[in-house]
Amino acid sequence: MTRRPIFAANWKMNLESSDIDKFMEDIVPVANNTSAEVVIFPPSVYLAQVAKAAGSKIRVGSQNHYWEKPGAFTGEISVNMVKDCGATYALAGHSERRHIFNESAEIVTRKAGVAQKEGLLPMICVGETLEEREAGETLDVLRSDIICSLRDVEANADVVIAYEPVWAIGTGLTCPPDKAQEAIGYIRSQLRELWGDVADEIRILYGGSVKPGNIAELMACQDIDGGLIGGASLKADSFAAIIENGTK
Repeated sequence: MTRRPIFAANWKMNLESSDIDKFMEDIVPVANNTSAEVVIFPPSVYLAQVAKAAGSKIRVGSQNHYWEKPGAFTGEISVNMVKDCGATYALAGHSERRHIFNESAEIVTRKAGVAQKEGLLPMICVGETLEEREAGETLDVLRSDIICSLRDVEANADVVIAYEPVWAIGTGLTCPPDKAQEAIGYIRSQLRELWGDVADEIRILYGGSVKPGNIAELMACQDIDGGLIGGASLKADSFAAIIENGTK
């Protein structure tokens, strides 16, 4: 089965309006000339700006949203607001949300579930810390993350999972391809237990210090369908090189 690759840029709390204009000017031609799906997750205040510049070949996603309908929730943004700004995807469960902002699996599944119900495509992140890996708990953590994070999500091939070993995010360390494949293959087996054959259609990405120099080796792995890219997605030339090297 051929799954269309995804290369997703997670800008986190980076870039400003003038930076974004130049980035989009440079990346749109790259997206127009690749068979892969290109997604950008900008800070929420720039969602509409990115969506306007994206054209038809780039999809835009929200880094965060609240699960309630519009109301008295100061500082939050609703799914409908995100959609109104042009988003197609919604990120949920990124390790920084889990570990810095203490978002539980219950919060992750509520966010992913409401995004799906309201017509957004959830991209759900899972992954272990260095302490958990060194203790031999990686597969147990991944099983728990998958079961708990998908509790409110319906089986659908449009759901995307991103495996992000926490110890490799922003550290310069990359999970060796064989270990990344082992983890992602295990994730697919857990999806198969939960959802049956649709698991073979679900795209699973690797995230964690993805660079132009290591993406091809990662993409050669059987179950890796793309990358969720942080730091290397902040410059159009490096993100473009990842897309190009990952689709050769």
